Amino acid sequence: EIEIEIEIEIEIEIEIEIGIALCRHFYLKPIRWVPMSDTSSTPLAPGLPPLPAILSPHAQIAQLDELPGVRCPCGVARRAFSNAPAAVASVHLVDISALARTHYHKHMTEIYVVLEGVGEIELDGQRFPVRPLSAIYIPPGVRHRAVGHLKLLNIPVPPFDPNDEFEDGVSP
Repeated sequence: EIEIEIEIEIEIEIEIEIGIALCRHFYLKPIRWVPMSDTSSTPLAPGLPPLPAILSPHAQIAQLDELPGVRCPCGVARRAFSNAPAAVASVHLVDISALARTHYHKHMTEIYVVLEGVGEIELDGQRFPVRPLSAIYIPPGVRHRAVGHLKLLNIPVPPFDPNDEFEDGVSP
């Protein structure tokens, strides 16, 4: 038993040291390590500054709620990874407005995951109820819009391209 306890303590110390070293490498404040048995609601890293957008040539992290909002047919989108090298998808945090407009894409598939709100998704003119954790797969060519005040995660595949967003009767 003594050996096991010592090994666990060593692993914990190593994990803490690596975590602090990584935080220093990316100019972040070291976070306080809290054992899994601690059920307090104290945040692990109060006041943690935003993560850098690019961590390495191959990986990125984005804090979606801190990205600038861009008007789109659905409302306001906060888009990440659209321009990432060799990306196969991007991700958007979208606040759906009551005035969402029907649109479609010729090449892009979208996957919506409702995070907040209750409403409907309109697909090729048919409406379907949605609520938190509803997932919607929208292939190219399907005219679509969300109806109601919703917050959703949108995963476009391939990454979002503003030139692949169309509305019937509206010139690009």
